[in-house]
Amino acid sequence: MPLTVTSTLDAPDAVPGNGTCETAPGNAICTLRAAVQEANAFPGADTINLPAAVYALTRTGSDNTAVVGDLDVTSDLVLVGENRATTIIDGGNQFGLFDAQNGATLSVAHMTLQHGRSIESGYGGAISFSNAIVFVNDVTATDNVALLGGGAFGGQASYTGGVFGLTIDNSLIHNNQTPNGSGGGIYVDIPDFLGNIGQLTIRNTVISGNQAFSFAGGIRALMSAQISGTTIVDNYASLAGGAFFGRATAITNTTIASNRALQASGLFNEAGGMLTLTDSVVRDNDATQSGGGVFNKGSMHLNRVTVSGNRGTESSGGGIINDGPLLIENSTINGNRSADGAGIANATQGRLTISNSTFSGNISSGTGGGISNVGQARLYNATIVANQASSGGGIYYQSMGSFGDLLEARNSIIAGNVSANSNPDCQGILTSFGHNLIESAQGCTIVGDTTGNISGQPAGVGSLQNNGGATLTHALLAGSPALDSGNPAGCVGDSGAPLVTDQRGETRPIDGDGNGTSVCDRGAYESVLIVAPSVTVTATGSPTASATATASATATPTWLPTTTATSIPSATATLIPYPYPTPPLVTATSVPASPVPSATATPIPDPTPPLATATSVPASPTPRTSATQTPTGRQPAALVSVVLRSNPSHRVAGESEILLTMELVNRGLGSASNTTVKLPFDPALVTVMDARFSQPSAWVSAVDTSGLTIESGLLTPMGGIVTATIRLRSAANLPAELLLQRATYRWEDAAQVGAGRSNQLILAGGPTNDQRSLYDVERLVGPDGADAPLFRSAVFAPNEPVSAWITTGAAQTFALGEFAADSDGAAVLALQDDALLTEDATVVLYGQWTRFTARYSVDLTP
Repeated sequence: MPLTVTSTLDAPDAVPGNGTCETAPGNAICTLRAAVQEANAFPGADTINLPAAVYALTRTGSDNTAVVGDLDVTSDLVLVGENRATTIIDGGNQFGLFDAQNGATLSVAHMTLQHGRSIESGYGGAISFSNAIVFVNDVTATDNVALLGGGAFGGQASYTGGVFGLTIDNSLIHNNQTPNGSGGGIYVDIPDFLGNIGQLTIRNTVISGNQAFSFAGGIRALMSAQISGTTIVDNYASLAGGAFFGRATAITNTTIASNRALQASGLFNEAGGMLTLTDSVVRDNDATQSGGGVFNKGSMHLNRVTVSGNRGTESSGGGIINDGPLLIENSTINGNRSADGAGIANATQGRLTISNSTFSGNISSGTGGGISNVGQARLYNATIVANQASSGGGIYYQSMGSFGDLLEARNSIIAGNVSANSNPDCQGILTSFGHNLIESAQGCTIVGDTTGNISGQPAGVGSLQNNGGATLTHALLAGSPALDSGNPAGCVGDSGAPLVTDQRGETRPIDGDGNGTSVCDRGAYESVLIVAPSVTVTATGSPTASATATASATATPTWLPTTTATSIPSATATLIPYPYPTPPLVTATSVPASPVPSATATPIPDPTPPLATATSVPASPTPRTSATQTPTGRQPAALVSVVLRSNPSHRVAGESEILLTMELVNRGLGSASNTTVKLPFDPALVTVMDARFSQPSAWVSAVDTSGLTIESGLLTPMGGIVTATIRLRSAANLPAELLLQRATYRWEDAAQVGAGRSNQLILAGGPTNDQRSLYDVERLVGPDGADAPLFRSAVFAPNEPVSAWITTGAAQTFALGEFAADSDGAAVLALQDDALLTEDATVVLYGQWTRFTARYSVDLTP
C-alpha cells in the first residue's frame, strides 16, 4: 500500500489498519508516525513517500507500537525521501528513529537520519533491528548515539531461524557515537549458536568521524560481511579505530585511513575471523600502542594491498601485527613506524607467508624495521629493502624455543636496510631455500640450502614508485645481481606451484639479461630486458662494457650497483621531491567519472572509491643513512609540517576549556635538529593552562603577549613526530572573531633552515549550541562565470594532500582525484564538466594531514 506523508507534525494514526493515514477521522493529515502505524497494521509490504521537509520526532515514551518514542517497524516497509539534503528525520537527541523487528524488512532511501538516541534497545541510534533485515541506500546518518552499539545502525539476532541482515549502498555514516559500547557507526552481531543466518553488505559508502568507547569506531561486525568501494576514515575507539570483524569477511577496493585507537587503529580481525582484503589501501592510521594499520588474530589474506604510513607509537606493528595465519601476496608494506616490527610484527602464534611483496621504508626505533618475527615467517620472492631499525633493519628474528618458530627465505632480496647495531639486513637465524640476495649477513646466521645465495653485493633496485600494477614496487636496474638469478627450476609460492606473475601481475619468468634463457628474478619484481646505456659492440655483436661503466661506489647509494652516475642513473636522481608536483587546480574531466550504482541484488562493479588510493602518488623509499647516499654531496633536507586541531572544533563559549592538539611531522629525508613553532593569539581572549608533549625533547619556551612558543627538539626523517596537547581557557566575554591564528614555524637541518605555516583553525567565539564540525568551502566566481565555478577552502596546511569528490543531486558520486593545497593552505577546485553541473550537488574536500572535511552544497545549474 502506498502512503504519502502530508505533515511534519509528530502525531499517531487515528485508526491503524483502516487503510487511511490520518491523525483524526476525516482530517487528511498523514504524519510519518501515522504512516508507519498504518503500514504495520496493513498486511503486505507498504511504501511511504516522504516529501522534502524536516520530520522531528517529539512524542516521548517507550512502546512497541510506534505511538510514542521511536518508530517501531513490524511489517515490511519501504521509506523513500526526495534526497539527502532535503528529506530529514530528526530524533532531537531524545530517542532512536526506527526499530525494525518481528521478521520485518525495512528499506530506507534518499534521506538524512540524524540526532537519534537509542535508549530502548541500546543499539542503532538511527535504525535498531533485531530479527529483521534492513536496506539503506543514498542515506546520510549523522550525529546519532546508541548506548551499547551501532551509533547509526545496530542490532543483534536473538533466536534460531530468524532473519537478520544489513545492506548499505551509496551512503555517508558520519559523526555517530557509542559512549558505552562498540561500533560507533555500525554494530551487527549474530551469536555463534545461531549459525550464519545473515550478512552485512556495504558498497560505495563513506564511514567517517564515528567514535566508540570500547571497540570499533567505524564498524563492528560479528557476522559475515562483504565491503566494497568504501572509505573508512577518521574514526576512533580504544580498540580497532576503523573496523572490527569476527567472521568470514571480504573487503575489496576500500580505503581504511587516518583512524585512531590505542590498538589496531585501522583494521582488527579477531580470533575465528576469516578476512580477505583485496585491491585496497590501509594508510595513515595511528595507534597509541600497537597495530597501527592491521591487527590479525584470526586468518587473513592480503592481495594487491598497500599498507602505508601507519604508526604503532609505543609498541609493535606499525603496519601490521599478526598473531594468526596471514598470507601477504602482491602487496606493498611501506613507510610505517613503530617501536618494534614497523612493517609487520609477527607474534608467537603468527604464521606469516609473504609472496611477491615489498617491504620498504619502514622505520622501527627498536627491532625489525621491515619484519620483527617471533613466530613462523616464510618469504617467497619478497623484496625487503630500505627499512631501518636499531637492530635488524630488514628482518629481526628471535627464536622463542616453542611453537615451531622459524624464518625461511627463497628467491628473495634482503638488502639496503639500515641498523644502528651492525646488523642492517638480518638479525637471527635464517633458513635459506636458495637463491636469496642478502647484502649484509652480519648479525644473521644463514643455514639450510644456500645454493645460489649472493651476499656482499647491493641489490641494484630503483626507488619505490609506480612501475605498473596495483602497488608500488622497486624495479631492478641494469646490472642488478637479482636479474635472471632466481632458482633455474622456477620460482614457487607457498603452495609449491610456480609463480607465473610478479607483484605487478607481469609475466614471470622473463629473459631479463638478454642471454636467451628465461629465469625468474629474485624479489617481487620481474624485469624486462635492460640494456646499460654505456656499452661498446664488437664485430660479433656481443656487448662489452666500456671503461666508463666502472667507477667507485662513493658516488651512488649503497643499494645500487657499483657503477658511475653517468652509466646508470642513481635512485636518488629519480626521487620525486615533496611536495609532489601536482597542479594547483584539478578539473572534473581529469578523472574518469564513475557513477555509483543503485542498490540491487545483482553483483555490481566496484567504482573508484571517493578517496584516492596511495598508489595515485608515487612514494619515495627511505635512503640508507650513509655518507654515500646523496651523489651530489648535499645533505638530505628535512621537510616539516605543523597541523592544528581543537576541541571544540568551531565555536567556543566564554570561560570554556579548549583542548588544542599540535602535531609536528618531519616528512623529509633528513633530520630536523629543532623546530620552533609560534602560535599567535590575544592573551586577553585566551589563557594557556598547561601543555604536554609526546617526546621529552619538546617544551614551551615562551608564553607572552604575542602568544605561545614551542620547541620540538629532534625530528627524525620520514615521519618523525612530536605531538603537543595544550589546554587553553577562553575569556568570559568573547567577540565573534577568530581566537587562534595560523602557527608559523622554522626548522633547522644539515641542509638549510626551513620555514612554514600551519593550517587555519576556524575557532571563534560564539553560541555554545553551534556544533558545526564541517568546514565550509567558499564558492568563487570562475573565469567563465557560473559555467566553471571554483571552490576554495583555506583551512588546510600548506601543500597538504587533498582528496576531492562530488555527489550530484541524482545520487551519483564522482571521484575528482587527489591534489595539493597551495603554499597558503588553500585547496582550489575547478568544475569544468557540464555533466557535473546539476542541481543540489555537494562538493567535498578532505585533507589527509589535518583530517578536515570541507563540504559545500549548492545549486550548480548552469
